[in-house]
Amino acid sequence: MEEKKTTGILGSTLKQTFKQIKDSRIDAMLEDSELKYRRQIEDVCAKVRQCDRDLEDAILDILPTNAGQGISPSAFDADKLMNNRISTLITRREQSIRLGILVNDYETLFGEYPDMSKVKPYLTPEWKSNIKEKKED
Repeated sequence: MEEKKTTGILGSTLKQTFKQIKDSRIDAMLEDSELKYRRQIEDVCAKVRQCDRDLEDAILDILPTNAGQGISPSAFDADKLMNNRISTLITRREQSIRLGILVNDYETLFGEYPDMSKVKPYLTPEWKSNIKEKKED
């Protein structure tokens, strides 16, 4: 079995602090911790995707169910549309910020997150990785 190299601070801190604990036990602790972080990151990504669907649904909800039927201006509730979308956008923003915090903490504790291409679309535009770019000469 291939041994996983840990580049974050958690593994080295545990090994320095608890020298009496076997490496296999520390590896198990690291694995459990990393798994919790990865699951939380995946859960938050799913919440952001759901917010994106809810934003689309907020528009679809105001459309008539019959394609041949027009929208009556009196039946259109602009306040409801605005409130639903704003609430969903705020939730999406909060989840994106939470995701950024989780990914940065993951990088601090365990090293580079392995599936960044799946996570990056859901991060805020101003999010920056903790991992320093490797310069190729």
